[in-house]
Amino acid sequence: MNNKLKKLAATFILSVSILLVSPMVFAAINVEQTLDLINQPNIELEVQRGHVEIIGWNNNSVSVKGQRDELSQGFIFEQQGNTLIIEDTLPKSYSSKNKSGSNLVIFIPNNTQLNATGISANYQVKQLNGNINIALVSGNIKAENLTGEIQLNSKSGSINAQHLNGTVNLESISGEITDTHTSGKATYRVVSGNILSKASKVTDLAINSVSGDITGTHLSVEKINTVSISGDIELALSDAISDAFFDTISADVTLTFHTMPNAAFNIDGAANGRLNNQLTQDQPIKQAYSLSAKLKFNTGNAKGNIKINTVSGKIALLKASK
Repeated sequence: MNNKLKKLAATFILSVSILLVSPMVFAAINVEQTLDLINQPNIELEVQRGHVEIIGWNNNSVSVKGQRDELSQGFIFEQQGNTLIIEDTLPKSYSSKNKSGSNLVIFIPNNTQLNATGISANYQVKQLNGNINIALVSGNIKAENLTGEIQLNSKSGSINAQHLNGTVNLESISGEITDTHTSGKATYRVVSGNILSKASKVTDLAINSVSGDITGTHLSVEKINTVSISGDIELALSDAISDAFFDTISADVTLTFHTMPNAAFNIDGAANGRLNNQLTQDQPIKQAYSLSAKLKFNTGNAKGNIKINTVSGKIALLKASK
């Protein structure tokens, strides 16, 4: 987490722990501003709470419309050199009873570099191409039709991504990650949340989970590296796979192949009777004086490599039903 996000998290903790008693009545303030840009500046956006919708357009200008936070102390909307700053500023501490927050719709150039932060704000972003970084504490992120270097991070909020393309990094500690129709290179990281990928076109994939389950259809993936501790893995793959590594502890692994891979399989650690191989007639060999077993076999021309290491987990290698 970057320093700016750490400061925001600290402000949030302070805010919810201190209840300010005040007779003042707060009301949201409307904002409607447009700024023509000089060149293509990086955009720094900070909205602590509420809802923010960011939409890419073909103009070399930025438009902001909606309502500021009811506790807003000011609205920064200005270009400083090569940086455009958009910020709905709040007090250093405020009562958690005032929960409505900002409600903003922001149009920015399609090709841009965006760095957005928030605490409990929910962000929706779509139709952008560039370096896109969104980091939240407890807010949710919905991303659609993004291309480029994409990094979406919410500590306890969910991430819902559709039609992303490029180098994609999705990360949450306790939130769910749902990804649909993403292509390119992707990395997913969760601690206690689940990961669901649908109709993925990713070719290079890395997944890291501590206790969340991993489910996905990855028929285009060529390279995959997956590490899971106590979170089950259930993936659909194809003959596109050329390099796969699965490392698990207390997690079951189910790989369903829609087309037979051309790979050398190397499986280590599955206890006898806990490995279900429906790809070939090969069966695991139990190790002497050990509950573990090993299995090596080839399919097709065996040009690729699929390695599975597991401790106390079941493994199933299946053929998809036609």
